[in-house]
Amino acid sequence: MPTIYRVICERCATEEPTLGIEGGCAGRVIHDGGGEKGILTQGWYWAVVSTEASLVPLRHPIESSILAEQRMTFFTAGIRGRLVYVQQFACDDCGTLYEVAKQRFFSPATTCLSTLGLGACLFWLSQSHGRSTAAIVSATLMAAVAVLPIVGTWIVRVVYRPLAAGLPSGSCPECGSARRVALDSNIKKRLPCPRCGTRSVTVEMAGIS
Repeated sequence: MPTIYRVICERCATEEPTLGIEGGCAGRVIHDGGGEKGILTQGWYWAVVSTEASLVPLRHPIESSILAEQRMTFFTAGIRGRLVYVQQFACDDCGTLYEVAKQRFFSPATTCLSTLGLGACLFWLSQSHGRSTAAIVSATLMAAVAVLPIVGTWIVRVVYRPLAAGLPSGSCPECGSARRVALDSNIKKRLPCPRCGTRSVTVEMAGIS
């Protein structure tokens, strides 16, 4: 469940209902109701590359339904190089918000339901065959779950390198700077505002989606 962050310029907020940052972040929500100002945006989210080569956000908790509309599952999207992890960044030189997307292989074993099912099976195993057997099986499965996404991601990025070339990545699209900070990195310092030019932009956690 991605964390929602509020990005707001303390100077511009006194004049405008929303922070004046333009961009195409699919996970971004403009919000000016309830006396709150600024931009609400996810620090990261999962997305799938559609057949039209556009990013389709997999909004929680209806990821499976969105994938079904694209005629995919997490597994099939992963092995086809179309499952991407999108992270939100802020340029440390001009303040522009932008996304960086990277291909990932997603193991079905890491889903919430699979984790709950695995826990139930291990509990039954410990009751019927002893805790030592359950511990060995648990350690083996945990190692497999940890290694599979890493190896799968490496293979996918090698096989589907041309598809990765069309994903948003690299430097700031506005000023070209490589200096950036991830919104989910617990930002303490103030960032520059692309509207007024002052370092008066703050990032704070606003909730969980």
